[in-house]
Amino acid sequence: MPNENSSEVLVAILDNIGRIDSAHIVMKCPAHNGAFTSSLEITFLAGRLHLQCMCGCTQDQILTAVFGAGQEQPDDRIDAFIDAIAA
Repeated sequence: MPNENSSEVLVAILDNIGRIDSAHIVMKCPAHNGAFTSSLEITFLAGRLHLQCMCGCTQDQILTAVFGAGQEQPDDRIDAFIDAIAA
């Protein structure tokens, strides 16, 4: 998906998380403008989702960059994904 921006890619991953058993993905972080194309590490294993930006962006900053401010709280969205997987 080289032509899609990182926010669209992350949304696609999160929207399909119920189909993923485990994953380790490295991609550009949507929360900051930087030269690194692989600063965001996404790990999904055993029903747990972890987002880590190597440049220091928090999980809340990453999800707010993807979903926008003023919408559902990012933690609520992650909880909803985890609950859907656990069901």
